[in-house]
Amino acid sequence: MKSKKILFVLLITSMLILPFINFATAASIPGYVGIEEGDEFIWDVSIDDNQWEDLLEDLGFSETFIDNYDVFEDELDDDIIGWKIRILKLEEEDEVDDEEFVKYKYGLDTKEEEGDWEEEDHKDNKDILKYDKDVYTKMMYDAAIYIGAGIIGRELIPFVVADNVKWGNLANEVDDELDNDFDGNDESAGAEVTTSLYFFMQKKNGISILINYDEEELEDITIIAQFNDNGILMYYNLAYDGDTVIELVLQGLQGRMVTEWWWAAVVIAIAAVVIVIFIIVIKKR
Repeated sequence: MKSKKILFVLLITSMLILPFINFATAASIPGYVGIEEGDEFIWDVSIDDNQWEDLLEDLGFSETFIDNYDVFEDELDDDIIGWKIRILKLEEEDEVDDEEFVKYKYGLDTKEEEGDWEEEDHKDNKDILKYDKDVYTKMMYDAAIYIGAGIIGRELIPFVVADNVKWGNLANEVDDELDNDFDGNDESAGAEVTTSLYFFMQKKNGISILINYDEEELEDITIIAQFNDNGILMYYNLAYDGDTVIELVLQGLQGRMVTEWWWAAVVIAIAAVVIVIFIIVIKKR
């Protein structure tokens, strides 16, 4: 009996202490980080590397260079239809050159049509930058300029950002930077905020960037990146001359589906069912 009492006391004590242990662990990760270790995210992927080769050709690169230049990594092959990242580890917040960030380690799996998920041999790190208008303006601007110069890679696609980005302000800042870089010509380059419908309300959730070289041999480049409330990439589209080079659409309830018109259809359907049930009940009475 005595041992049972001791066991009972230990059990109660553990139950009281464990929440504080979990809280202490979580407290090391700042509030702007919307992911956790063990999370998995899957994107439907559409890739057309021919479009990117067209851009390289239009930029003046030789055919020999393009043939020998590995523009796309294995996971950017146009046979790939899915990406899955697994969040393996979250580091504590760090600071370098006045930029605060949380580094996360992730594994990437790829999938081809009618194939199984294949785990890539290597693991990579990315940073979730704490939101600062100047820091994020530089990040978005640099990515646009790199892509505009014919450079593409997974490192330029932001899987996760801070969950408190002020997209309207950021789009204005990036727009100003691009205007300055293109001699103040609003038609040559620019950025604007994107919105999606959340429960019948328009909500700012990303940025759209246009680069127009204003030269006959070069066509428009457009980049669209949208994120959900946790800062997870919900939709990404990079296009050249109006045709998609790469597109990512996040699957599941955290994906783009929660922002589309079908919520209205669901609400209407539920309302219709309720009305039918109500009528049946009334008639039975």
